[in-house]
Amino acid sequence: MDNKKYIISLFISIIFLILLTFPVIQMFNLNKLILGIPALLLYILSLWVVMIVLLIWLTRRTKNDLP
Repeated sequence: MDNKKYIISLFISIIFLILLTFPVIQMFNLNKLILGIPALLLYILSLWVVMIVLLIWLTRRTKNDLP
């Protein structure tokens, strides 16, 4: 992995780490349902899905760039 991809993966990791800290999660700790799902659960699950999709995209992009 070259330096650019390493920086991108580090940046993605730091962003998701910040989004999973207590103050940010506390903003979604509401007694509110969105489409019948609690807001906190919807936030955590959607963040998890986005993280997986970004990491899959990054790894496939890395595989295609190999000689």
